[in-house]
This record gives sequence, C-alpha cells and structure tokens, in this order.
Amino acid sequence: VGDEPEAVAVSSDGSTVYVADEFGALYIVDVATRSVVDSIDMERGRYKEAIASLATAPPEVRNTYTAQMVLARAYLATEDLDSSEKAYETAAGLDKEQIDPMLGLADLSMRRAVQALKSGDETKAAGFRVRANSYCQTALAIDSISSRAARVYEMIGRIYTDGKRYDEAIEAHKKAMELDPVNVNRKLDLARLYHTIGRQTEAAQLIDEALTRDADLSAARLLRAQ
Repeated sequence: VGDEPEAVAVSSDGSTVYVADEFGALYIVDVATRSVVDSIDMERGRYKEAIASLATAPPEVRNTYTAQMVLARAYLATEDLDSSEKAYETAAGLDKEQIDPMLGLADLSMRRAVQALKSGDETKAAGFRVRANSYCQTALAIDSISSRAARVYEMIGRIYTDGKRYDEAIEAHKKAMELDPVNVNRKLDLARLYHTIGRQTEAAQLIDEALTRDADLSAARLLRAQ
C-alpha cells in the first residue's frame, strides 16, 4: 500500500479495514491477522468481484476518486456502459485535476459511436464523436503540455480517424509523439494511420524508428509484415 493512502475506512463490525491508495488500487485488510485478504486493482480480471466488493465498502472508501475509477473500469469491462459513465463522471467531480475520467468518458463515447455505426446511424455516430472530442478538450484544459496529455492527443487522433478526418488525425498523433517522445507506441499509432490511408513509405519509416528503439516490439513487426 502506498505511503499516503487516499482513504482508510473500517467496516461496521471492526473486522476489516479498507484502504484506497494513491496508485489507483484498493486493499481489504483483515484486522485480526493484519493481512491483505483482497486487492482490487483491475489487473486480475475480477471485474464482477470488484463491483461487489465496492458495493459493500464503507462510503469513505467507495466515494473516493480511486474507487470510482475502479468501478468505472470494472463496469466497462462488463459492458455496462451507463454505470461506467456515471462512475467516470463521479470520479471527475472528486478530483478535477485528473484527465483519466475525461479519457474514460471519451472512450465510452467512441464505443457508442461504433455501436451507432453498426446500426447504420452515421448521424448519431458523428454526435458521439463530437462528444468524445469535447471530453478531450476538457482534459487538455487540465493538462496540455505534459507527457500524460499525449494520451489525450492519441484519443483525438482516434476520433478524427474514425470520422475520416485524416489530416487532423495525423496532426493529433504528431502532437502525441512530441509530448511523449520516448514512447514508441506513439510512433506505431501514427504508423497504423499512415498504413490505413496508403502512405506506406511514412508508415515504414516510423516502424523502423520504433524497432530501432525496441527491437523486440511485436506490434511493430506485425505492422511491417502487413
């Protein structure tokens, strides 16, 4: 558990302590044995269990940024988009300096855009893309210059790509690369876009640059093989 827990709460019978840490995980500690009996960090795929555990957690833990982000991701993994959206919105209200809730809401909007396209409703899909972009702009108002903002520009690139606004998508991905130059995945994001629109020479150059930095990068090798 981190040095500065976000929240600590004790169950009504005093047998269990719930701890939310600053790294985005929740721990359930047995008081008698002073041992962690469970952890909820979304890395083990126990999404339904996480939702159930948080439902019984004390409000002091359940109503924290960390808990709401865990809930949002768990609901998303179980395809409950409405509950995920509500949790992301709650998390955004609890910590207005975080961009992750905005990115989560943008991702939800893009998922709904895909659903609308599958049903043949391009107008509705376009509306969801506009909503996703709005969430991204809110995130950029929080942080537009650090490496974490690169994730926002990656999302904007995805939005523009889905809307076939390729020039704007390219610029967004280039901005992501500028803000996060050590992350080879930023190069691969743009390489995929170049590959999609037939600019194979530029795609190949980015793939080679990515492999120069990380020779074992499987995603780059798969792209090169296409």
